[in-house]
Amino acid sequence: MADRYFNPFQGIDIHVPVQFHDAFGRYSQREAGAVIDQSPFPRMVDLWFMAVCVAARLNLEPEEISRYETRKIIEETFATGETLKDKLNSMQDAGNELREGVISLREKVDANQKRVADQIGG
Repeated sequence: MADRYFNPFQGIDIHVPVQFHDAFGRYSQREAGAVIDQSPFPRMVDLWFMAVCVAARLNLEPEEISRYETRKIIEETFATGETLKDKLNSMQDAGNELREGVISLREKVDANQKRVADQIGG
């Protein structure tokens, strides 16, 4: 089964004119709680690909992109992904540190229980 979030364009720098970049953000589900009726595209690249398909269907000629100030649409996704990855790694490290403390406390409790049981029984 194909990965739902596979992006065959992830290795390509996709630039859009700055004047349209906000629309790409608005119509893609970039934020938690995005409403599908207002943001029907899961990712910016999905909106971009639909635009390419519509342009091909209408036999539109490509624009000379160098005439416009542009922004990348995929780079932001990876930056967000890297940030999330770093935060998750930090949380995992903190969890591992807490785990060691819990194990140490559990060992002390077990030792105390054994000592009390030995005193009562002996």
